[in-house]
Amino acid sequence: LHPRSRSAPRRWARHGVGRPVELASDALARLPHLVAARSADVVWMTKWLVPGHLTMERRISHHLVLDVDDAIWCRGPRAARAVAASAEVADHVIAGNEFLADWFAARTPTPITIVPTAVDTLRYLPARTTANDRPVIGWIGTARNLHYLQTIDRALAQAVRETKARLVVVADVQPTFEHVPAEAIEFRQWDPAREPQDLASFDVGIMPLLDGEWERGKCGFKALQYMASGVPFVASPVGMNVDLIASGGGLAATTDAQWRDHLVDLLTDRDRAAIMGSTGRATAESHFSVRALSSRLGSVLRSVAGS
Repeated sequence: LHPRSRSAPRRWARHGVGRPVELASDALARLPHLVAARSADVVWMTKWLVPGHLTMERRISHHLVLDVDDAIWCRGPRAARAVAASAEVADHVIAGNEFLADWFAARTPTPITIVPTAVDTLRYLPARTTANDRPVIGWIGTARNLHYLQTIDRALAQAVRETKARLVVVADVQPTFEHVPAEAIEFRQWDPAREPQDLASFDVGIMPLLDGEWERGKCGFKALQYMASGVPFVASPVGMNVDLIASGGGLAATTDAQWRDHLVDLLTDRDRAAIMGSTGRATAESHFSVRALSSRLGSVLRSVAGS
C-alpha cells in the first residue's frame, strides 16, 4: 500500500477542509493499489489504507507482511491499537531495529524479523576530493525534525566559532538559530537530484536526537547516509544510533561539551576524520546496503509466500 501523497494534508488545509475529508482522500488514492494487491502472492504493507486505522488490510491477501520502521504507536492510543491489530492479522512483521521488534514481540505471536533500513551505496558515494574553502558541519532532513538541531544550538555556535566552519542545512524549510551566527549558516533547499552531492560535501555530519520512545524507534537513516557518503558523524546515542556509532563511523554526544569537543576534533584532525569516514563507508556497504539486506528481505517474503 503506497504512502499517501505528501501534498494532501496541505492541500486540504489550504481549502479549509477537515480531517475526515483528508482521510477519505488518502484512502481513495490507495484503492487502486488495494485492488491490485488482491492478485499478489505477498502483500508488503508499509502504510494503512486509512492512516491510524486498520480497515480492509487483512482482506487484500492471504499472505500479509507488515513492515515498520518507526515507533508509529506513539501517535496516540488509536494508532497503538491499530498497530497491534495490524500485527495480529499479519503473517510476518519486519521491524527496522531491535527496539521495534521488542515492542511487537510483547504484543503478538506473529513471527518477527529485524531488517534494518537499507542505504543505496551505489547512489551515495564519498567525495573524490575535498574542496571546501571552510570546514562544513552538515545536517540533512525535513522541517519536522529541525527542532533537534536547536537542542545543540550553543554547541554548534562554539564549534563554528573555534573552527570557522559553516553549518550547512539541507531541508525543505530554512532553519533559525539563536546562537549560531547567520553568516555561518548555509541553507540548501532539498533536491533529490543533488542530495548525494550535498551529503558528500560535508566534512562532518550531525544527528542530534532527544531520548524518547519515538526517537528510540528511529532507524538511523540520516547516520547511514553520512556513512555511505564517507562522512564521519556525531550523533545522540539513541536507538539505532548506538549500533551505528559502535561500528566506528561516528562519535556519541550527549552534552553540549561533548558536541563541541567532537565537532572541533573531527574538523581539525583530518586524518582521524578520514579514517572514521572510510570505516563508516565500509560498514554501510557490508551491513546496510541494498545488496547486503535484499537477501534477508527476500527470504522473509519467500517464506511467507510459501506458507
